[in-house]
Amino acid sequence: MINSEALAALVEAYKPSEQAHQVLEDTPTVLIVGVSGAGKGTIRDALVRTGNYYNIPTHVTRSPRYNNGKFEEEGVEHHFISAEQAEEMLKSKAFIEADFHFGHVYATSIQEFEKARDLHKVALTDIDINGVESFRRLSDSVMPVFLVPPSYDVWISRLKNRFTDGWYKHADDIRTRVQRAGYEIDRVLNNDFYHLVINDKLDDTIAAVEAIVSGYKQSPEEIDHARAIMESIKRESQTGTLDD
Repeated sequence: MINSEALAALVEAYKPSEQAHQVLEDTPTVLIVGVSGAGKGTIRDALVRTGNYYNIPTHVTRSPRYNNGKFEEEGVEHHFISAEQAEEMLKSKAFIEADFHFGHVYATSIQEFEKARDLHKVALTDIDINGVESFRRLSDSVMPVFLVPPSYDVWISRLKNRFTDGWYKHADDIRTRVQRAGYEIDRVLNNDFYHLVINDKLDDTIAAVEAIVSGYKQSPEEIDHARAIMESIKRESQTGTLDD
């Protein structure tokens, strides 16, 4: 049985194959990114329902989580695999990218992207910022879309609502996510390859993402507005509380 340290070392040393590079070049790809509670899953699912996108479930070595009143489903949010399966896939270069955090492997497989390519659909996956940078190293044609909550208060409300058994039971977990959000926002603000979409109303967000896929270039005013909200959320994440 492989231990956590050995698995982390395999991920750290992972180099994607030429096959991974080629399939990414051949497949239009949208990466949905955002802080925890930004609405990544909701936007992903809505885009898939249009029929133009193929959802790429990531491979993870953790157990399904209970979010928004239900457990994550195999093959929808993720493929849930064992540490041994992850080890085998890493050694056989089966992934486009792989990351290791909170003691688990998170990775996207070449095979899933080949399915999107063969169906002539846009590959779509929600991913963290480390994953985005791995994709960018392989191809600068990928389209990272960072979902920006409309405000700190709305974001915290959404984050609490993920826990249907009472957010206060998960206060420590929420605080960890809030603290990490400031770091993630900083990383995004320091890179200019992200498309920034304010996730306020579902239909508007979907329309904005689809426009980006079609080649729409965001105006400086749109970008500045989104960045101002991100700066505000970052500041309040460092000083705000979870109290109602």
